[in-house]
Amino acid sequence: QRRGEVLRAAALPPAPARADDGEPRWGPRIAEAIREGRLFLAYQPISSLAADAAERFEVLLRLRDAQGRILLPADFLGEATRQGYARLLDRWVVSRALRWLDAHQPAHPATTLFVKLSEASLADTDFPDWLGQMLDKVRVRTGSCVFELGQETLLASPERAEALFARLRALGQAAAIEHFDGGANAWLARLAPDYVKLDRALVQGLTADPARLERVRGLIARVQAAGSRPIAAFVEDARSLGLLWQAQVELVQGHFIQPPEEHPRDASA
Repeated sequence: QRRGEVLRAAALPPAPARADDGEPRWGPRIAEAIREGRLFLAYQPISSLAADAAERFEVLLRLRDAQGRILLPADFLGEATRQGYARLLDRWVVSRALRWLDAHQPAHPATTLFVKLSEASLADTDFPDWLGQMLDKVRVRTGSCVFELGQETLLASPERAEALFARLRALGQAAAIEHFDGGANAWLARLAPDYVKLDRALVQGLTADPARLERVRGLIARVQAAGSRPIAAFVEDARSLGLLWQAQVELVQGHFIQPPEEHPRDASA
């Protein structure tokens, strides 16, 4: 019953089939996908390079269309956001992630989930209260939900980001900056995020660009000086993994390590 309340709290309202500009509304399509079980979450491991056995997963939104093809957020999220559904999708993702973590943690108490938040949730003054209500309906370990804001979103509203990070910590959860390329350096010490994820452009092709590697080293030093843990996503080969380890990156993620899975395997098996 508790889990059903979590899902109902994030239900999408009815919407017209087409927007004013004649474009198809994503709301009805997403609502139909929810009813038919075609909107789902995938979980990609974030692995430790320091022999840390704790499970960490990034939560990724996926949509299976009527023909069975899996759509990535790039295929539908932009239009859904323009049509006003980003806030509701964020809440659906958060509620589903909390439900999964509630069921998973009794057997895997060290599991942590990383959940992305959009600009719409940052602007939503009701989001922290809603999240608090959702956390009251599940049993998850303190600090085991890490909510991520993109650097661009943070820089557009840094004071709001600071207030949100404070509320997340007051709720016993954690905060992260993703897509970090140094643009938010001035805010690192003030926000003190628990984790900072390096931008994709810094990690991909790292082996072919010594200057970029030096830049990555400098950014990692800044992140660690702020008391945050660096993460490198989009790791694509063994040599890049070795360079990141030498640069003192603690946590890594990418298809080379393991792709996202709808039903993640037991890491202890």
